[in-house]
Amino acid sequence: MIAACVYVFGAMTQYTIGKLIDRYSLKTVSLPLSFMLAPFLYLAATLSNLPLILASIGIVMGAFGQVTVNDAMVGKYTSEEWRSRAYAVRYFVGFTAARCLGRPGGVAVRAGRLCHDAACLRRRCACW
Repeated sequence: MIAACVYVFGAMTQYTIGKLIDRYSLKTVSLPLSFMLAPFLYLAATLSNLPLILASIGIVMGAFGQVTVNDAMVGKYTSEEWRSRAYAVRYFVGFTAARCLGRPGGVAVRAGRLCHDAACLRRRCACW
């Protein structure tokens, strides 16, 4: 229930950032979001109980807001005939990396032995 409430703040942030992007430039909206994550990540690592929940809300708001800005950048700076391909590549790479890095045998868990070739990466995370 707590996680659901935290993610509600992320959803509201996406809506709010979308409205801000309509009014202001991408740079004006993106810059504060970029600086927002680091302090909240530090706080989340050092806090517990209610302060940790509040720091988590800040992290989710920063991350979800940045996703909205990134999608707006792709839409703005990609020509119309290439836009769908750009979104496809963006999400394919993002979801593939998330799957590989989030697995127990993935690259992130075995950071001491990072893969340097595609065959090693295929064995480690079985993404392909």
